[in-house]
Amino acid sequence: FTVLVPDPRYVVIPPATSIPTRVTELLIKGPGDTVRDTLKSALGPDTDVFSETKEADDGALEVNLTRVGKDLTPEKSKQIVAQVVKSYSGVTTSRVRVLVDGQQILQDQRDYRPSDVSATAGEALLALNANLQGMLVVDGSIRSLTDGNPIKGPAGAGTYGAVSAAQSLDGSRLAVVSRSGGGMRLRVGELEQELSEVDLRATTLSRPTWLLSSGPKEPGSEVWTAHDGTSVARVTRSDNGSWTAKGVNITDITPFGPISELRLSRDGTRAALVIAGKLYVASVVRNDQDVALRAPRQLQPSTLGAAVQSIDWLSQDVLVVSSSLPSLPVTRVYTDGYKVDRYSQSNLTVPVGSVAAAPARQVQVIDSSGLWSASDITDVWRSSGIRVSSGSLVFYPG
Repeated sequence: FTVLVPDPRYVVIPPATSIPTRVTELLIKGPGDTVRDTLKSALGPDTDVFSETKEADDGALEVNLTRVGKDLTPEKSKQIVAQVVKSYSGVTTSRVRVLVDGQQILQDQRDYRPSDVSATAGEALLALNANLQGMLVVDGSIRSLTDGNPIKGPAGAGTYGAVSAAQSLDGSRLAVVSRSGGGMRLRVGELEQELSEVDLRATTLSRPTWLLSSGPKEPGSEVWTAHDGTSVARVTRSDNGSWTAKGVNITDITPFGPISELRLSRDGTRAALVIAGKLYVASVVRNDQDVALRAPRQLQPSTLGAAVQSIDWLSQDVLVVSSSLPSLPVTRVYTDGYKVDRYSQSNLTVPVGSVAAAPARQVQVIDSSGLWSASDITDVWRSSGIRVSSGSLVFYPG
């Protein structure tokens, strides 16, 4: 109940008049199979439809529910409204009226549009601050994507010999993977300050990825990485300021092969992975016993094969993927696995080794000839004035 999460479904169109009712029924049934243990619905298990979902005489779409639960607090009512209104954002442009047993669910407002529920949907937690323009790892130094200059502090000065890095969603913290004594080490701490070395010894560490923070003004306190291709660690910050590595249960994923890339979705509910060059998505399941990656699914196996190089989240349920395929240097892949969009091939040289994506940001990629950006799939890739060397990485917060 921190942030609203999309769970895409497909609805047969005819008859079009019954689509709203069918969407209501799907929402009442709760999360789909792959995220059933990850997501929770504000609608109680006994929720039903009080009457057919249809357009009222004044043009508003009326969603009339019943048996939503006894503990219908104002906060829970707002969460129900957010779930309902967002579920209809792809169905209708009309105002949405949420009723319980024929009465409006909240007394202070009768009708809603998607923009009215953005606060309840937790969108502020996922939105990147306009000042956070992204970063680069170039020749062991962390640099700004704005001008290519090193950031302040030891990470920018190249002290750690950075191989990869990640900035927390709120921008205040940095995680850096560096080479050390024939292996790799993870360092975490405040941006522009000295970073603490985590007790996590490994031959290889994947590019770090941050979990969203617990509140709008709270810094990120959990970062994940795959180590030695066979295990996943989540590194958490204790009250005394130290960072400690804990294991993630990946029993469901281990048979597929070595993990080279791991990216948590910015809402923290899904993980995208590159395993033996193939693209997978799994659900993040948290309970009292452990944190696990469950229900892994390979996406676009016939299209991408084992050629995936780098991945990042464009939105909560859409990935941008780079590959070594000449015909598919960069693609946009949907987490339900049913759709893939090809970005323009213009100006790019395969393999495209690094990709960075985020909501309301240009997609950035690095190939053997440099740093390129595009705003949409039809755009010609534009070269950056920032010079990068072979093996450089580009990344946005998250």
